[in-house]
Parts: sequence; structure tokens; C-alpha cells
Amino acid sequence: MPKKYSVLRKSFMGFTSPKYEASIKKRLCNALQLDKNSLTIDIVCITYFNENILEPCAERDGNYSLWLVGSFVENKWVIFSMGMKEHYFDKWSHHHNNYNGTVFNIY
Repeated sequence: MPKKYSVLRKSFMGFTSPKYEASIKKRLCNALQLDKNSLTIDIVCITYFNENILEPCAERDGNYSLWLVGSFVENKWVIFSMGMKEHYFDKWSHHHNNYNGTVFNIY
């Protein structure tokens, strides 16, 4: 269970082309057996280290992060190669996990 994670919702929020989003969504739905008609793709970024030991700019750096793409509704995730957190840091919602917090089922 991560101590902290960040989320980008609403189907990439227009940062990528609709065609790219559709191809990602199709592959994700096929791989995880999700309903593509009702699914909103969420992107999660989990930093490798506790932010207390990182420089402030390093938290924004995708090189120190695990990227997941999937669904909070279904709690199904796959590891994803991503690199836009540092560019759109203000668009992400940031969450601190408590002891009964969010667990990600990664396939």
C-alpha cells in the first residue's frame, strides 16, 4: 500500500489525442475484461520514495515513479510507461494513504 499517490482522471484530461486514448482504453478493457462503454481511464503515479527524502522537484520527475493505468471502480490496474506528471503536475490530485487506505490490484 503506497503512502502517497497522485491521480489524473477524466480520460487523460485532453493531454493526449482522442485516437491515442481510444487505443489505450481498448487494450486496457480487453486485457482486464472491463466494460469499455462505462469505463473512465484513471492514471495513478506512485513515487518510489517517501517525499521527505526527495528534493521537491524530484517528486515531479517521472523517473522516480511507478505508473498505473486502470479503473478505480473495478480496482484493476496495469503498469504503464508514462511521462507527463512533471509537465502537468498541477492537474493531478494528490492523496495521502492512511492505514486503511487504497490498495491497487495490479495485473
